[in-house]
Amino acid sequence: MNPHFFFNVLTSLQTYSMKPENAKMVPLYLAKYARIMRQTLESTYNELVPLNEEVEFIRGYMDMQQLMHPQKFTYEIDTDGLEDEGLLMPSMIIQPFLENSVEHGFRSIDYTGVIRIEFRADNNHLRVAVTDNGTVTGSSKNHEGYPSRAAQIIQDRLFLLDKNTGKLSSYELGPNKSDKGYTVNITIPLIKE
Repeated sequence: MNPHFFFNVLTSLQTYSMKPENAKMVPLYLAKYARIMRQTLESTYNELVPLNEEVEFIRGYMDMQQLMHPQKFTYEIDTDGLEDEGLLMPSMIIQPFLENSVEHGFRSIDYTGVIRIEFRADNNHLRVAVTDNGTVTGSSKNHEGYPSRAAQIIQDRLFLLDKNTGKLSSYELGPNKSDKGYTVNITIPLIKE
């Protein structure tokens, strides 16, 4: 995760808290911020996390992004009921793509951005699709190489997952057919607790 994110959230929280009408929401945002920071630190020790914890992390992360970018985008998460199935997945493997959508794909749009995150189980695989409706032409270089360190970390984590499970994982990134935004498809083995 980009270290600037944590500082930017604190700055946004400080600005947000200065408005009296936001007083009741500040503790909620601080709690989400603390949870995200804790989960980020713990992710360095945990190769796999329960799907429900990863979804909780994504929700908190996206709420913080919305705080920093008010009315810039909405997001949807569809787990297809898999949160209660006891599934495991690599932690923070989705977050770099979400950050890229918000920071690059939505940077210069004049409409409301939308990010959709879908989890599906089929044929012994967990499939995650992350779709946004951001810019394509203005951000393709950012998406393709985003940042190379994050792409390499994701590739390394999927390689290790493959090595430990004996099964194949992958991710693909490409522009949407609608000429707006990108879709990332992540495929990992279906792993139960």
